[in-house]
Amino acid sequence: MPSRHLAYSIVDAFTQDVFAGNPAAVVVLDPAESAALSDTTRQLIAREFNFSETAFVTRTDNKDVFELRWFTPTREVAICGHATLGSAFVLFDEDDERERTITFKTFKGAGNLAVARKLGGLMEITFTAGVPTEAPAALVARVKEVIGTAFLDVDSGSSVVQEVAVGPSGPPYGDYMVIRIDGKVDLEHIKIKNPPFLDLTPFTVFCITNEAPQRLKAAGVDFVARVFDPYESIDEDPVTGSAYCLLTPYWAKRWGTAGKRLKAKQVSARGGDVQVLWDVERNVVKVLGHAAKSATGTLFIPEVA
Repeated sequence: MPSRHLAYSIVDAFTQDVFAGNPAAVVVLDPAESAALSDTTRQLIAREFNFSETAFVTRTDNKDVFELRWFTPTREVAICGHATLGSAFVLFDEDDERERTITFKTFKGAGNLAVARKLGGLMEITFTAGVPTEAPAALVARVKEVIGTAFLDVDSGSSVVQEVAVGPSGPPYGDYMVIRIDGKVDLEHIKIKNPPFLDLTPFTVFCITNEAPQRLKAAGVDFVARVFDPYESIDEDPVTGSAYCLLTPYWAKRWGTAGKRLKAKQVSARGGDVQVLWDVERNVVKVLGHAAKSATGTLFIPEVA
């Protein structure tokens, strides 16, 4: 059967090393290729890669403006930080400009996302802030029950929950939840089960966070996080750029550090390093990180797809 060929890259985001951070597949299309690629085929491609997200980037008449869509193995999503960073890395890699800003047009609530390349390979994404608000008492009680089940090696897991906050209603943050746990808990090394979080519907993205332990504070890290999405095929998201759109204002309000750059570490098995800043006046969060390309290749798409 005749097939079309599409190039792809695999990029590890929020790391300077391959095989760390969060991997995303990035497919860059010209307008004709994009028009010929159905949503069904995009979903099949994302399922084939089986990363937490696959990004489809479409060029426009403006060399600095692109369209961007993200697919998990099961659905299209409203926002994705690491695949945005990975997409920008691929595009920046095409030219020799030391500093450049590009804009991604998105279509499900995230708005237009500017990504700036800084000196030293650091990239900065500007997101609309998702300032979380305190959860009602009934929801907090449910969260404590779930944490008591999900945390496998913490005595009285429910008692470690210090505060629960939820994202602003509607896309892209309406299904996000922030759960701050006791700073004495070593978030990096505890075992956490994903399925119990299904009991907290309609929330789907759970950002568990606490202050950085002393060993990481010594390296300049301010807070740590792990993120779970039980509705997707991956138990734990390695590094979640969009989570910091909520975590940054959460910690900045708590510490009074709005306008100051903070350092975060996502302490999943792969791990990732994120720098963040909350600009209150502009209502944006700046999420900064590096990326590394681990692979390139060719997709073979049947002509009927």
